[in-house]
Amino acid sequence: MRPTGSDAAHWRAQQAQIRALADDHTALAREFRALHEQAQALQTQDDMSRAERRAQIHALVRAEGAVLDQAQHVRQNFQRLLVGHRRFPQ
Repeated sequence: MRPTGSDAAHWRAQQAQIRALADDHTALAREFRALHEQAQALQTQDDMSRAERRAQIHALVRAEGAVLDQAQHVRQNFQRLLVGHRRFPQ
């Protein structure tokens, strides 16, 4: 059975959403990596007290957690779209 014009349009829209989610995931991965590197760099700094360093590391860990939450949301949306995308093969 051939897809109708609306099926093809739906399929193209889903493809665009999947590409956008993949780009979002890539950006979140880069952001997480940068935050992790900042946290590692803070551990080796000698010019601040342990309490200051610990506070900054905790803030970075919270930011990493937020990025991971966003990545999970992107992953769930990606999976939902991928399942829908498979229903309308071209």
